[in-house]
Amino acid sequence: MKRMIAIVLGGALALVGGTTAVLDAATVTTNLTVSATVPTTCTVSATGVNFGNYLGAAITSNGSLSVNCALGTTYLVSLGAGNNYAGGAGSSRRMANSTNFISYGLYLDSALSTEWGDNCPGGVGAQTYPNGTCVGGTGSGVAQALTVFGKTSPGGSSAPGSYSDTVVVSVLF
Repeated sequence: MKRMIAIVLGGALALVGGTTAVLDAATVTTNLTVSATVPTTCTVSATGVNFGNYLGAAITSNGSLSVNCALGTTYLVSLGAGNNYAGGAGSSRRMANSTNFISYGLYLDSALSTEWGDNCPGGVGAQTYPNGTCVGGTGSGVAQALTVFGKTSPGGSSAPGSYSDTVVVSVLF
């Protein structure tokens, strides 16, 4: 019986010794690179301007834009001429119902003194609407709200029906 115990203890010591040898082995290392890219990007969405019932008198109404650009990204927001623009300096945008039109303007300010268009500083943008300028900003990484102030031109009677126009909103960055 003594002999068996000695053999078992010897085997246990061999295992412990083997473990110690592994712990004394050499160590190798490498680096794990972790990265991400934040792209220079912007998104835009719009809520339209609805003038309601037009009876010939000027009507004001507001719409809105939501611009979301990456933190620190400078941008310009432009509004195109619309589908029914007659062209030329001094001409206004127009909503259409077949061959009938109601003129309107879109503005940067509540005083309706600065038209919003796509004649951006430095000559960038489509420049389809020479009567208005762009508005600029710097991205914060969260949506920024911009108000679009609208006003119809006074103008007598118009044929009954629904009038509309589509204006392209562009964000240049």
